[in-house]
Amino acid sequence: MSVGDGVIQGWPVAELGDPSGQPVDAGSEEFHARVGPKEILFAGTVDGVPWLLQWFEARPTRPSPVLEAEPYPILEFFLGKRGEFGGSVINAGIASGSHLSVTRSHSSRLSKVVTWVGVVSEATDWVQVRSELHTIRLKPLVARLNCPPLFFLFAPADEELTMASLDSDGNVLEERQLPTAHSEAGWHSIISTDRRHGDDDFSREAPLPSSPGTRDSTRTS
Repeated sequence: MSVGDGVIQGWPVAELGDPSGQPVDAGSEEFHARVGPKEILFAGTVDGVPWLLQWFEARPTRPSPVLEAEPYPILEFFLGKRGEFGGSVINAGIASGSHLSVTRSHSSRLSKVVTWVGVVSEATDWVQVRSELHTIRLKPLVARLNCPPLFFLFAPADEELTMASLDSDGNVLEERQLPTAHSEAGWHSIISTDRRHGDDDFSREAPLPSSPGTRDSTRTS
């Protein structure tokens, strides 16, 4: 299992650590009423700075045309031991007919790093990320029974990336061109779980890591 960093020269160095600490009790209750305890799924460091990814189940705090009354999973990412450098909240659902939902997070604390956190459909076997020189494959993780397969990636903030969900035969199910951390264009267009779906990126200042799971780095032609 690899967090995938140090594998590619010039990319952020991310490491997995012990996820048994106390969850951060802040963030998204304005939009999502928690119906169960928060739980840390993954934790570690990126370029020496602590991060954690936690989840809980919720219901909408007010009537919503897109969020059902049944509990749904929420992911929260925090940078810093207690989220002091920012964070993001993601409604971890996949819209009908979609195979890939991904959210960007960037922080002035690590200005050269951007984090992508996403969820995929059950039909997705791999998430493939391509840059000008490299192709990376991330294995989505089923972290909890009621949470869809998820992945996360730390990447250079100025790197232009293309992300795709692949089935077990290598067929592309869905593909997206990702904006760089400093590009305003496409912030909402690439986030399929944005405010229109009841989400709130409560900091818009924070970076994320790269997904545990096997990962290959190859030079592309």
